[in-house]
Amino acid sequence: MLINQVREKYPKYLWWIAGMIVLLNITAWKLTDNAPQTRLAVVDTSLILNKLPEVNQASQALDTLKAQLAAQLQSKLDAYSLKQEELASNKDKLADLILKDKQAELQQMQKSIQEFQKAANDEFSKKESESLTPIWNNLQLTINNVAKEMGFTHVINSNNQQNPILLYSLESTVINDAVLVKLGLDISQSE
Repeated sequence: MLINQVREKYPKYLWWIAGMIVLLNITAWKLTDNAPQTRLAVVDTSLILNKLPEVNQASQALDTLKAQLAAQLQSKLDAYSLKQEELASNKDKLADLILKDKQAELQQMQKSIQEFQKAANDEFSKKESESLTPIWNNLQLTINNVAKEMGFTHVINSNNQQNPILLYSLESTVINDAVLVKLGLDISQSE
């Protein structure tokens, strides 16, 4: 009954609307028919990075640099503390001009320590970036190549401990071994 009322009231619009619905359905069917199938893969970059000798070498070099910078900073802090204790113990015995000069020396030492800390942080960050960026770039290129060769449309990094990106995956989609082989590494010790 309702259909008949609509047909009588809107006869030419009804056919137009029906035609549009059919056209949209055909278009949607064609689009999904030609769409590439989504294939996901999972890779654990931490596992792979831990197996790369370049990462170990870079890590050792960065640890050495960090130790050198820390030793130099500690030396400056020790000298500052010694000078501060010396000034505190002789404060009453020193003339005003000498006391002001020693206080200015301490301020200069403190400024030097702050500048060194900033420069040390900058130097460490620069060396870390110089060491690790080529490794990350090579790993990314390798993952891209393996994914293309294996026909995957997406690769998900599964090692994010804070906010896991992946909650479930099929064993057959984990491509760690393929990436390790492509990098020329031993896969017999894969976890």
